[in-house]
Amino acid sequence: MDQKVNDMLERMKIAAQQTAQAVGKAADVAGKKTNELVSTTKASLQIFDLNSEIDGLLKEIGRCVYMAHTGSEVHSEEIDARIRQIDAKYQEIARLKAEIEQQKATPHCPQCGKACAKGDAYCSACGHPIGD
Repeated sequence: MDQKVNDMLERMKIAAQQTAQAVGKAADVAGKKTNELVSTTKASLQIFDLNSEIDGLLKEIGRCVYMAHTGSEVHSEEIDARIRQIDAKYQEIARLKAEIEQQKATPHCPQCGKACAKGDAYCSACGHPIGD
């Protein structure tokens, strides 16, 4: 084969390998971003469920208060137990919201997708500049 054709084929081979590497990196970044989105969505759905459970507990407390108002016997332990459940659910909501904020606040390398420390100028994995 002609040397020029061999050189051209070699350059095409190298370009194809570089393209394959770039596509692989892009797929890794897309996968990591997808995982982050799934994690954030899961936390948001858990918050929604917890708020629904809190609404149910508040209705039960309201029912107990009304029953007490009408003269029915209501044990304060029932109300106290529901209030403790509500407090625990609000704490879990706060934890989930902090988790979501942490995920949003963590910078990621635009090249490889690795999570970087706030203030890093370059990715510790690939050396790519981190944009502000």
